[in-house]
Amino acid sequence: LDFSSASTQTHNANSGASNPGVDMLFVGLGDGSLISFAVVEQDGKVSVRSKKEACLGTLRIDLVPLSTRGGGSCVLATGDRPTVIYLAGIGGGAASNANFNPKLCYSSVNLSASDED
Repeated sequence: LDFSSASTQTHNANSGASNPGVDMLFVGLGDGSLISFAVVEQDGKVSVRSKKEACLGTLRIDLVPLSTRGGGSCVLATGDRPTVIYLAGIGGGAASNANFNPKLCYSSVNLSASDED
């Protein structure tokens, strides 16, 4: 792996004080690959888990953190197939913490050419 052409972004998807939130580490590579990890802190030690890899095209991916109107957060992955990455299944109260199972979601962004030159 050529990490000289990589973009990294950490992302905390904490949607409320009653919810534990999820820390994610994203690595966008120069070949269009996106690698994500769940970051876990336990007993003062930080580790990464749940490695997932997705192909988002063939061009270098840069990562841009975004905020939503509702106070949430997501990440924009740029490249030849721009994609918004977010966690679904977070939120709710203490009763839902027993079923806390967020899913990493990818939503492609359709861009149209501008009429202005």
